[in-house]
Formats: sequence, C-alpha cells, structure tokens
Amino acid sequence: MASPFKHLVVLMMENRSFDHMLGYLKSPDYPIEGLDGNETNLSADGGPAIRVSPNARSIHDLNPDPAHEFPDINFQIFCNPSGKDTGQTKMQGFVQNYATNSGNPAQGENVMKCFHSGSLPVLSTLAKKYAVCDHWFSSVPGSTIPNRLFAHAASSGDSLTQDAILAPATAKTIFQIIDDPNNDATYRIYSSGATILMANLYLAHHQNKFFDYSRFRDDCADNLLPEYTFIEPSYDDDLNRGRFANSQ
Repeated sequence: MASPFKHLVVLMMENRSFDHMLGYLKSPDYPIEGLDGNETNLSADGGPAIRVSPNARSIHDLNPDPAHEFPDINFQIFCNPSGKDTGQTKMQGFVQNYATNSGNPAQGENVMKCFHSGSLPVLSTLAKKYAVCDHWFSSVPGSTIPNRLFAHAASSGDSLTQDAILAPATAKTIFQIIDDPNNDATYRIYSSGATILMANLYLAHHQNKFFDYSRFRDDCADNLLPEYTFIEPSYDDDLNRGRFANSQ
C-alpha cells in the first residue's frame, strides 16, 4: 500500500440516497449539492406534487422497502421501467414507484421524507469534519449485489440482479489480487452473522479470513488490522441472538 497509508478500512452500507441522509446539511457554511427544500416529485394519484421534507423517522416510514431492482430505478429516474428518455424532467418517479410497490398511494409520499442533522448526529458530524462526496453515484442503477461486486471487483460480471451465487464467480476480486504470492499484503472481513461475501466461490474456501465484528475494536487496539479490511453490516434482524439489522 502506498505511503503514508498503512490500513484501508471499508464499510459499505445499504440503500439510502445522499439527499435522504445528508441533503439537509446544505447551508452557506457547508455548500454541498444537497437540498433547498423546494424539490418535489409527481404524486401517485394525480394530485399536487409531493415536496421533500426533513421529517424522516428511523423506522416505519419505509415499510416495505422501496424497490431497487433495475426496472424500478428506471421508473424512478425516467418514469418508465424501460429507461427510455422521453424528454420529461428526470427523477420524478420515486413517489409513484413506491406507491406501486407498497400498494398505497399515501405511503408513496413517505419516500420524500429525509433526515436532518439532529436526527443523524454521528453521520452528520463525520460528514462535516471529514470528506463527503456529493457526486458519488452507484455503479449499477439497481440492487445490492451488483453494486457490491463493483466495490470488490470493479465489475458486476454483467449482472443487474440480486444473483448472489453466480455473478461473483465471474469477477476477479481485490481479495484474489491480495492473495497473489507476489503480494505481501493481507486482508480480513468482519461481519455479524450472514455475509454476502461468503457466497463468493473464491472466498468460500478462505473462511479463515472472516472474523466476527465483535473483535474489530480490540483488533484495532492490538494493531492486528491487515492492509485491507472490509466490514459487512448486519442485513437482517436476528431476534434470537438479540441482534438487529444495522445496514441502514
């Protein structure tokens, strides 16, 4: 790893937009390309446009999850599932798509609710104290697996779907590069419970590289971190073990 860096730690979270999480941080003192509060989306029932608002809650607003497969993203951007550019204003299909997905036109409006700095104090403080990218877009306009493949391999193996088994096997990941005999770097993967990376056919035979996240803090203190560390959050609740999803 190039000097002066000794360790690279990557935490990749889930399925939230920049505006939803940090859009309301925009201010004269913090001139990110965030929200002015005047942004709107077409309503699901032909009524007045739905305005963005800073009143998102951490639970219950988005149940079920907003759809994020490739045709759904097309509809959210272009207002049609094929992604055809009809010349109309872009990014106007979020409310309609969520109303369809939830089966409730009124529920569709919830997708326009965003957080403010007081409701996300840790993330907002990190954004202000360090660097935040307001033009970092997903590699694939779609779901989790292909975008995580881009993080690991700079390619989704032509996959646009949640194919957790076949698609990873077609891509050469950073883990294989580090495992090259001519590379003296090492890596670790920390997770709590289920891990998407374990589905990778290469990593399935390298289970000694996986560690429970409960060890992460102590390993940092004991200087045991390798050159590259990838942290996987918990994607689902495990009530029997008292664990809750923390992947956003």
